[in-house]
Amino acid sequence: MEQIRAFGSNRVISVTENNYINLYKVFEFSDLREKACVLDEKKLTNPAVFKFIDCEFRNNQQFSIVYIDNITENIQLFQYCFSGNEGILFSHGTHITLDKYSIYHVDDFGNVSLVKDMNCSWSHTEMKPEIRKTDEVPAEPILYYLWEGQINNREIRLVCARQKKVLIGEMMMKNEVGTEFLRVLGMIDTDGEILFNVYDTENVCALRRIFLGHIVGKTLECFDETTQMEFKLRTYKGDVRYAMDREADAYCSPFSKSTIYYLKADNRELAGGYSFFNMTSYSEHYGRIDISRSGADLEVMEFSIDYKNKGRQALTDGKSILDGNTFKHHLSYGECDYEFEVFFYNGFLIIHSVSGKPYGCFDSNTSIEGIYVQESSVG
Repeated sequence: MEQIRAFGSNRVISVTENNYINLYKVFEFSDLREKACVLDEKKLTNPAVFKFIDCEFRNNQQFSIVYIDNITENIQLFQYCFSGNEGILFSHGTHITLDKYSIYHVDDFGNVSLVKDMNCSWSHTEMKPEIRKTDEVPAEPILYYLWEGQINNREIRLVCARQKKVLIGEMMMKNEVGTEFLRVLGMIDTDGEILFNVYDTENVCALRRIFLGHIVGKTLECFDETTQMEFKLRTYKGDVRYAMDREADAYCSPFSKSTIYYLKADNRELAGGYSFFNMTSYSEHYGRIDISRSGADLEVMEFSIDYKNKGRQALTDGKSILDGNTFKHHLSYGECDYEFEVFFYNGFLIIHSVSGKPYGCFDSNTSIEGIYVQESSVG
């Protein structure tokens, strides 16, 4: 089945006799009030294989979204999105393989064994819609950038959404074996210079490439400090398969409908480890911040930071009070007089300088500023 759009009050798919089903580009299951998919092995005469490819399940309520009754064969879900649903996602016991998914869900996943690959680690739990509305503030405007060009004689496209001083997006890179899509995060300094971090597909904290960029008219002028290489990317408008503004406060991929990266952090999920490391010089360029919370309202943020670059290290720790999704901390001892601020986003944080210089606080020419990616939880 292909190119389906389903909404309303009835179940969309009920499979009782077929032994194979392949759903491809099922654009949307939305606003349903009964089970979206019912797969029942009791009436199946042969082992079953079910594939859901590039699907979306949105705004469905009060039932198990995908009901699978005692099927023992593999259920495969590839490049899909669950968002805004209420109730249990999966029921009952079986094994489900999840690949390149995004799930934004407050209720239980269900009593299934989820087999996750490394492409699944950007998912998070979202507050219920009624909770989000009570805390809602006017959204900051989103700017969209689409650049294309070559890096090391490879054709690339760099697509980003910008909100204030942060960018989030993807780099599409063509290589010998095909096309690769890499996660990109960026931060903008007071002079308008953009730090771009390009991450590996197998490890969300591993940096494949770091470069600086300046927007000059319709051109992004770039410099890679590691290779000392300059390159330019130019803007483009055509060949955008999916609208980038289809969700608010988010980067929505023009390449894949199910790829959506929300910017706003869930306040309940700020604690944990955030890190990065350079794949070409792991022991010489890395950073890590560990955060725990305490207090009656979990407002006390206790942190420790370890940053190293080119043999120079920065170590510090302390406690601060959370204000919204950010906190500030002031270091003052000896020659050290430096204040920095930590901003939390969905799946990562950014450390910015507020006042003073880190001179005297850490090793010379060392700073803790940068982008730290939230490490995937285990289990």
